[in-house]
Amino acid sequence: MKLFVNFRQAVRGIFKKKVRAFLAMLGISTSIASIILLLSLGQGVQEKVSSQFEALGANQLIIIPMRTLKTTSNQPDFLRGLPTFTGTLSLEDIDAIQKVPDVAVAAPQSENVLTVVRPGGINSADTLITGVTPEYFTLAKLNLSAGQFFTSADETSQNVVLGSAVKETLFGEENALGQQIIIRNKRFNVAGVLEPKESIGFSFNERVYLPIEKAQSITGLDKLSLILVQAKSNDVVDRCKDKIGSALRPLHKTTDYSILKQGEMLSMIDKFSAVLTAMLTGITGITLVISAIGITNVMLLTAIERTREIGIRKVLGATTFDIFIQFVFEAVLIAALAGLIGIAAGYGFIKILSHYLPSLPFKITWLSIARTGLAATTAGIIFGLYPAVRAALLQPARAIRHK
Repeated sequence: MKLFVNFRQAVRGIFKKKVRAFLAMLGISTSIASIILLLSLGQGVQEKVSSQFEALGANQLIIIPMRTLKTTSNQPDFLRGLPTFTGTLSLEDIDAIQKVPDVAVAAPQSENVLTVVRPGGINSADTLITGVTPEYFTLAKLNLSAGQFFTSADETSQNVVLGSAVKETLFGEENALGQQIIIRNKRFNVAGVLEPKESIGFSFNERVYLPIEKAQSITGLDKLSLILVQAKSNDVVDRCKDKIGSALRPLHKTTDYSILKQGEMLSMIDKFSAVLTAMLTGITGITLVISAIGITNVMLLTAIERTREIGIRKVLGATTFDIFIQFVFEAVLIAALAGLIGIAAGYGFIKILSHYLPSLPFKITWLSIARTGLAATTAGIIFGLYPAVRAALLQPARAIRHK
């Protein structure tokens, strides 16, 4: 019963100084909303990227022009990878890889940014000219919305496949099939258009796909940006990786490339996501602490203003604990209400951003909401303790004489 009375007194105390309480809540609610926003974005990005790699298949390998260091447990440490600025992967490597018995298929990719123009100069776009073989489309799980992929017989032809965003930029709602585009004063025929495929860190939509040799002649680059490899089965992936390494070693002066399995790529994503989430949460956590100091200031000011009231309550029978718990209740209520406002604001911001920026993969979890709510309440308890103790220890006789 006494606790209820103290709780009611705490509520009255907050409503007496509504503006002051609101200002104390504002900083905490902003921090809570930021934490929810960042946690949801981090979780969403991690799941999105992980699903993209999982969709490639457990029997796929990716070879990139980057050497990675090893951890003490002899695992690739992608956070300390050493990038190779001048790639040395080439079509010669593809020939060597395809001779490995456990390899089902290997597909190269080269890329360079060039300007693509629609004849007549109607529209143009700076885009990635991507050289691939027909097998690449299957390994990358790319589908057509119209037309057809070029085949091995077309590798010296002028046929190209457009990413959905490039098609939209150049042709809008028009049918692009059979029309032409110009790259470095050379005309190419649009044979197909890809379905949109959302991806984080790698855009399939902003590309023009050409046969690999044709792309290399146009861009002037004979090096590859990556190689996709499919092993014959999941059981031989590790052996396949080792044999590919043995096949490539004689062709390179140093190991300036990395051969990645699906599990290693997912581990890289998890590690990077964990570091990024911890860093962002730490930053917003600091702002939460700074905002929570506002509760201490508000409660100290409240204790000073109500010194005489506290003295009268003690004379009338209120115990030190009653005064202490009333002030703790006030601090917790301010923090909890700020937490609820912050959670609602964060949820609202996520819905708005998801509507206007659908490419941002937010992922709201009840665990993140519960954690942020608990963080706000805990902040209220911790930063409300000192004012509560100070108010509770006031001597009645001195408190009554306070002006």
